[in-house]
Amino acid sequence: MARWPLALLVVLVGCRREGIRGDDAGPVAPAPRTDAAEPSVSLLGRWRAETTGRLFDVRAKGDAYTFHVVSAKEWGGAYQPEEVRFALRVDGGGYQVTDRYRPFSQPNPYADESARQGCTKEFTADHEGKPLRARLLDADALEVDFAQVEMKILLSPANEIQGCSPSTVEGRLKAVLRRLK
Repeated sequence: MARWPLALLVVLVGCRREGIRGDDAGPVAPAPRTDAAEPSVSLLGRWRAETTGRLFDVRAKGDAYTFHVVSAKEWGGAYQPEEVRFALRVDGGGYQVTDRYRPFSQPNPYADESARQGCTKEFTADHEGKPLRARLLDADALEVDFAQVEMKILLSPANEIQGCSPSTVEGRLKAVLRRLK
């Protein structure tokens, strides 16, 4: 019997030291991560962005779902067909986003593949350093965070894109994608 009050005291002192309280006056312990909790819905197939109408073919690659551009015309020359625009990795019941950003090129074309690659930047966080996330709204709707990026295109004398200035993330954008059936 003497052990029980001592054990309770140890738990209470430990909780106080870690900042865990039973009221709303202070910080609470973070929710346990459930990295192994894979969403029960497969993302494979074709999806359409609600606001722009852009199409994506979703494929599985390793532990990621990759969202491939269907039509280059929808992207004003910034992306090629079959190119990965963004990828999702399962994380804690939702997804981590890797946003593969490149500025639109119209009316100027990218001079070559090296210029296109030089202007491609990958982002996983917003301007505040918070991770970009995606979550299922239902089995056929997905909300995805993207970085709001500022990047200037550098042109050659022939008005072709030679490269891009260093990029800065200025915010976060959200898009809803709907599965096509």
